[in-house]
Amino acid sequence: MTALEEVACYLPDKRVPVEDVTAQLGLTSMQTRLFRRYLGLAEIRLDPGGTLLDLLSAATGRLGGLRGREHLVRYVLHARVMSLVAPYPANPLRDLCRAFGLGHAVSFTVTHHACASGLLAVDMAGRLLAEDGDPRALALVLTGEKAFTRDAQFIPGITIFGEAAAACLVSLDGPADRVLSYAVNIRGEFNGRLDRLPDVASRYEKEYPASFAEAMSAAAAQAGVSMGDLSLLLPTNVNMPSWQRQCRRMGFPVDRVLLDNVPVTGHVLRGRVHQLRDRGGARAVAPWRQVPHRRRRVRGDVRRHGCRAFRCTGSAPPLSARAPPRSGYPGPRGECSTTRPSRRAIRRTAPGWRTWCAPTG
Repeated sequence: MTALEEVACYLPDKRVPVEDVTAQLGLTSMQTRLFRRYLGLAEIRLDPGGTLLDLLSAATGRLGGLRGREHLVRYVLHARVMSLVAPYPANPLRDLCRAFGLGHAVSFTVTHHACASGLLAVDMAGRLLAEDGDPRALALVLTGEKAFTRDAQFIPGITIFGEAAAACLVSLDGPADRVLSYAVNIRGEFNGRLDRLPDVASRYEKEYPASFAEAMSAAAAQAGVSMGDLSLLLPTNVNMPSWQRQCRRMGFPVDRVLLDNVPVTGHVLRGRVHQLRDRGGARAVAPWRQVPHRRRRVRGDVRRHGCRAFRCTGSAPPLSARAPPRSGYPGPRGECSTTRPSRRAIRRTAPGWRTWCAPTG
């Protein structure tokens, strides 16, 4: 059974206010206020002077269990969202392997699974080690990317990306945290630029909550627990309202979702690995990100390729100038309007929406 021997995380020290990021992106003051006041983003972690190699090396260097055991590492996997992270012929992953004495290991990238790539990489590492059959063998899974292009810096009306990295030593078995389940629901039809495909975007907005809930329930069932058994859910930091809405839809208490990182890190590009404990001590797989001010770790999301176990990143609710529903939830073409409302209409309906989106137990 796949085990997570050790996990290390690196968050850059530089905290950039949302206003500075949106100014560099050329966004309007209205869009900036949307990110801060409604979506709950206050500052973003960035390392402007660092490279991708610097980012990954900072996380790898914090793995105390790697020192002296480099010769046991058979595989090095870099899970990422972006297909291209460096100009040819630069290869940051191979450079990292040489720097840490892992030049003998088989190294490759896991991608084309968007924000679910990290979960896939851990699952692949476990299966590769199982095929080798050496109980001492290790795999190193890396996550982390640079927000170096406009597409990698923000999703309009949804989130702003930050930078971080994580490194995870994976073994075939052992006393460490074990991976009990891995569930996936791939929705390849939603791959692509949804902002340029309004019909597909409408379907995605409608179908992703159910697909996300299905993946979560499947992962919990495979781990031998129910959603009600989970005392803490570690989410991606996409934004606050999307998680509050999803919890309402699923009937899951939002106070069990750790959202404290949303204001202080942004939606960190793949700076996560996976760990979630249920109330009774069992564990189920979930993506995580280090919490700066708590001794806990935070978790993951679903992007256009679909759902991965305990991962969902759907888009945020569209800006609406209509009053919130008295019961139930606004659909993609129901109470929510996709047209740009006037400022007056926004001021009139904002208090009702804030109340509707408020966390509930």
